[in-house]
Amino acid sequence: MACKTGLALNKPVHLFGAGHPMMFALAVALGCDLFDSAAYALYARDGRYLTPSGTHKLKDLAYLPCACPVCSSGDRKLTERELAEHNLWVSFSELNTIKQAILDGQLWELVERRCRHPALLQALRTIQEGFASFEAIEPLKRSFTYTSTESAARPEVARYGKKLSRLHLTGRVLITTNRQKTLTMEHKFDTILLMKAPFGPYPPELAETYPIGQSEVPDPDYASIKSAMRNLIEFIKSKNVEVTFAYDEKWDHDALAELSSFTTLLRL
Repeated sequence: MACKTGLALNKPVHLFGAGHPMMFALAVALGCDLFDSAAYALYARDGRYLTPSGTHKLKDLAYLPCACPVCSSGDRKLTERELAEHNLWVSFSELNTIKQAILDGQLWELVERRCRHPALLQALRTIQEGFASFEAIEPLKRSFTYTSTESAARPEVARYGKKLSRLHLTGRVLITTNRQKTLTMEHKFDTILLMKAPFGPYPPELAETYPIGQSEVPDPDYASIKSAMRNLIEFIKSKNVEVTFAYDEKWDHDALAELSSFTTLLRL
């Protein structure tokens, strides 16, 4: 990340010694374009079998979980050369998976799936502290898939928070997490906004637009609610209007204490 901040975006970055397919997606997300490593052969020399999710000792595998030409032969007792070929096959396969994820606008989703090893997960969380720098170069996408708690810190969520400032509000505003429970009181307000984690408030008219409509998000967890509440707080602070926030039990979050200082809270 430090290297990329001093380079023009059109300058290729070569990452030396990056040979494990488990970390390729993370490296690409950080702006690495080229890789080289002898890991495929070095690991084979030690009898280690590479996969995109980790490393196995070949002698410990009852089945080979790969469909490359080497593993498809049906012989589990691979020679060092054959194991090196498998490691190279899985490495190139992962690079193609990453390229397709980029075209599909799903690179961060792939990164989150790959970063399940404790060290990689810690790396991802460290990187998220500087995610603001990614927002300016993050391409527009067709969909958003919430795959883990780390999804709540993606650049798209920060971008959505910035765009909220464009929303013009007047009069009394109701922001609700459950519209069915607030229908009888909505006539008392001039503007109605809904909530969706991890993004925050949105007008009902935009319910079918990206990213609100084109997102797959399970029931809100702590991280996604925290992100939505952060965007909500910044949004309300930027507007000179009277706001009531109506929330149900699953939105009972620590951020309500800060919100209560300038917003009327209504527990549904």
